[in-house]
Amino acid sequence: MKWIFKIIGVLFIILIVWIFGKKILPDNVSKKNIFPLPTPSTPSSPLVIPKIEFNGKNYAYIYFTVSTSERIMLIPNFSEKLTSQDLATRYGCIEGINGGFYDTNNTPLGGFMTNNNVFKNPVHNRLIDGFIWENKNGFSITVSEPPSDALFFLQTGPLLRIDGGVTTISIGNDEYRRRSIAGITKNNSLVFFMIYNPESVYEGPLLSDVPSIMESIDQKESLNLDAAVNLDGGSASAFISKNKTLQEFSPIGSFFCVMGNP
Repeated sequence: MKWIFKIIGVLFIILIVWIFGKKILPDNVSKKNIFPLPTPSTPSSPLVIPKIEFNGKNYAYIYFTVSTSERIMLIPNFSEKLTSQDLATRYGCIEGINGGFYDTNNTPLGGFMTNNNVFKNPVHNRLIDGFIWENKNGFSITVSEPPSDALFFLQTGPLLRIDGGVTTISIGNDEYRRRSIAGITKNNSLVFFMIYNPESVYEGPLLSDVPSIMESIDQKESLNLDAAVNLDGGSASAFISKNKTLQEFSPIGSFFCVMGNP
């Protein structure tokens, strides 16, 4: 009889273990899949946005560089008024920034040509005094009108730097606004910048201060800029890069799109 009680005791222990295991584990979890949780990895450090001080104010700045081997498209957005995020999704932009100014009739203020379509011929305007364009020889920012073989051109301004020299800007009703800028280095790389107030991202420096601020950024980052020109700014500015995005508050008129590999 003793062996009968032993068998009953063993079966009782097995039953208790089975019931205990059912209470701990959900029905859809197998014991063989149980393993120690991995040790949480240390979170990556947040991106440190560089800053520049000018006249007692601190401004954040971000930028990306486009080489002549990369594909860039100037996208008109005057009538469609898509967001920068929608434009980036539609055209596969890995980086991008807003273009120049436009009026209430959804027309660019200065000359604008892209994809063999001339939206407006160049005009004479003391503040919209620069052209950014590309042809088979690369990118350029000039005072003179673009050549006939330009792949795209945008008239905007004012010029902030030309032939390595810093310009002087005199403007009435100057405001503290976020600034978008295009620059060309001496080795013909195109560089796009955004300068803004880190505590209020749609605000930034006075336009008259931007040439001097760009001079300081150029020296700090060793970019060797040859020319630079102002783009639309404030609430109608947008910036997309691999590390940082700043969205627009009001519609942007056009968009420089750096496309990924086909």
